[in-house]
Amino acid sequence: MFSGTPQDVVDEIAEDYHLDDIDKKIIEKYLELSPEQRQIIKEYLKSIFT
Repeated sequence: MFSGTPQDVVDEIAEDYHLDDIDKKIIEKYLELSPEQRQIIKEYLKSIFT
């Protein structure tokens, strides 16, 4: 599916989904979070969208 460096993967996703620089930065920063931090973000988003 994806190959290359993490940045290449983000760039490929951005191209496939027509993401701008802010979208890419959101993805990059999310991926840098610890699993615990990501869980907090997911719980917050779930509370907004459900």
